[in-house]
Formats: sequence, C-alpha cells, structure tokens
Amino acid sequence: MHKKNSKKSKKIRQKNVLTAVLALFVIAVGIICIIYVLRNNMEEDKGYHEVADQEDLKNMEIQVKSSKDYVEPDKGTLDIDKIQGFTASGAGSAASDGETPDGDSDAQSNSGEGTSSGSTSPTITLSDPNLKVEAIGSYSGNFLEDGSDEPTANVAAMLITNNSDQMLQIAEITFKVNDTETASFKVTDLPAGTSTLVLEANKREYSKEDSYTYGETATAYMEQPSLEEDKFDLVTEDGKITLKNKTDESYDKVYVYYKYVQLGGAYLGGITYRTPFENVPAKGEVESIAAHFNPESSKIMAVQIQQGQ
Repeated sequence: MHKKNSKKSKKIRQKNVLTAVLALFVIAVGIICIIYVLRNNMEEDKGYHEVADQEDLKNMEIQVKSSKDYVEPDKGTLDIDKIQGFTASGAGSAASDGETPDGDSDAQSNSGEGTSSGSTSPTITLSDPNLKVEAIGSYSGNFLEDGSDEPTANVAAMLITNNSDQMLQIAEITFKVNDTETASFKVTDLPAGTSTLVLEANKREYSKEDSYTYGETATAYMEQPSLEEDKFDLVTEDGKITLKNKTDESYDKVYVYYKYVQLGGAYLGGITYRTPFENVPAKGEVESIAAHFNPESSKIMAVQIQQGQ
C-alpha cells in the first residue's frame, strides 16, 4: 500500500514539474513576443518616416527657398509672421519662471524675433526647460507628421525652440486639454537654437477655447550628428538623392536624414525623413528614392553609417 502511494505521489510530482516547466515556457515565449512587439513599436515610433519606393508625392509644392524672404533656420532667425499656413494666437515661455535656460527671458521678444505681433496668450510651460513654446495657433496645409502629406485645415500647431546646446534627438510633448482630452506633439532632430512648427500628432483641430498650459515632456538630446562629408558626397534632386562613396571601404547601409524648412527662419514639422542606401560599394555610388525631398525646401540633417545590420 505504501509503495502504491509512493508511486502515485511520484507521478503527481512529475506531473506538477512538467506543468510548471510548460507554464514557464509559455511565459517565456509570451515575454519574448511582448519585447519583440514593443521593440518594433519603438522603432516605428521614433518620429522618422522612412521613404518607400512606391511613394508618389507629385502634388507636393513647398518651394520656400525660391522666396527672397527665405532665411536658413538658425539662432535668432525665427519670424513668426512669415511662416506659411500658420496663424498664431499667442506666445509663451517653456520655463516655469518665465526665463529661458540661459536666463534671457526677453531676448527674442525685444528683438521682434520669435513672437507674433499682438500675442497675449498665457504662458505655456513645458517640463523640459530647454524647450520653449514660442506660439500656438492653427495650421492649414499639408499634414507632415505621419508622412502622408494630406491636405488639412485648422490643425493645432506649436512653434517650439530648442534652447539647449545639443541637438534635440526626440521630444514627445503631451498636453491635458480641457481637463479630459489630450494633445500630443512630437519633435525629432532639431538643432540647438533653432525652431520648428510642429503639428498635433492626431490632427486635432485648433480652438481658442482649448487650454494649453502645461506640457509633460519626454526628451533625449545628442551631439550634433555628422554629415560624413569626408566619406560621402550627396547629389540631390526632386525625389531622389545620390550617395557617392569617396572611400575605399564598402558600407552595408547608410541613412540620410532630412527635414522640411519654412519661411520665417524655422523648420516645418516635427518629423524627420530618412532615406536608406544599401550595399554602398567602395568608390561607387547608390541612388535612393527620396519622395519628400526637394532641394528648394529640404535640408540634410545627418548621415549615419550602419555596418553589420
């Protein structure tokens, strides 16, 4: 009888062990799947739009450099009144005490740069004091933030300046609007001291009744990336970029990043476009589709080499 019970107990223990092993296996597979999905989502949510071969944007017309009013985005170049498609309703400082990080709270206002005439809206505060909201208002034109370039009207938009001494790699800014709703803005690859017009990520319509007072901000900064000019020459034309390799080394993959520019000394959109060049031969050249690129309205932001990817 004792032996029989012992065998039965042994079988139960073995069954329990097997069940536990199977459960751990299922959990492990589940964790791996979750990590894979999250990693893919993170990769897709960087704020970059990678250009695909099938994209055709023949109707896009952003020819800002053809205007005599064009100014290359730089420190102190922002002139809100000249920004196409944007109607500003006010300006505000991102620092909680009304000062920029270097303590010069009125530098742009006093010079007439960085604000629109008659701006009287309350201060807009961001949790990252390196970023300043110059103005909020409505934008009508092509929607850039998802790469679709669909015509839109009266989308909520913010002019944001990077007051740090590094490039803003990415910023995700979330506002609680009217107590129960949210508005989101994403910025990528914004050089130190420059400004960009960012559209609300979900095409939220702008309303003067909406209250934008405090933005929770998740940010990452990096040193200004290289254009790798010692290794490559870039030949640009509408919808295409040619990468010429000047070195004796071949490269598995090279990315070229670019942004739209605007009148008024600012970039257009928080989005950054990314065009891949694969299997770049030594002393050779590779052409790549860059459907959003126009030499008259785009600026190369960075060239990145990826080996063994």
